[in-house]
Order: sequence, then C-alpha cells, then structure tokens
Amino acid sequence: MTKDTINFSEHVVRWKESGLSMAAYCKEQGFNYQTFTYHALRIRKKETISADANTFVQLKVPEKVTAGIVYHFPSGGYFVFPAGCSIQQIKSLIGYCKFRST
Repeated sequence: MTKDTINFSEHVVRWKESGLSMAAYCKEQGFNYQTFTYHALRIRKKETISADANTFVQLKVPEKVTAGIVYHFPSGGYFVFPAGCSIQQIKSLIGYCKFRST
C-alpha cells in the first residue's frame, strides 16, 4: 500500500470512530505515524476552511453605551454614571461615599 493509493479521508473517519489513539490506529493499520498525522491535519484544515466559507456567523454588537457623568474621588476611585441617571441618585451616592470615607 503506497501513500498514493491510501484514502486518508476515509481512514481519518475510521480512526475517529475507532476510539483509538492516533498512534494505536496507525500501528494497527501499518501506517507511518508522522504521515498519518500530516494527512489528518491537512484534512481537518480543508474541512475547517470549507465549513467557514459556507456559513455565516452572527455577531451581536452591543448597543453603544454613553456615560453621562464620570466623578473622580481624591483617593483615586471613580464612578461612571450612565446617561439618564438622575442627579438625585448621583448626589446621594457621592454623599454616601464621602460620609463613609471620613
């Protein structure tokens, strides 16, 4: 059996179905391990390329979030308040944090 007459695609499928390690399958079939590995990787790459070329991947783009206010404390900490946050909420949070830090 020469490399030209071996259907490596068929053997890769049989190897995967066998549950054997690649080395054990090669030994059982009388294949050179490096040669079989080369062909298995080549086949996997070809399958990946053809699968990628024929499918679309949906991307979910998050909505653009704009920060309304960024408040920096003298200690280095900061809050980022989202747009639409009420001034009363901002005042109470900043006041609470200032009270807790003293």
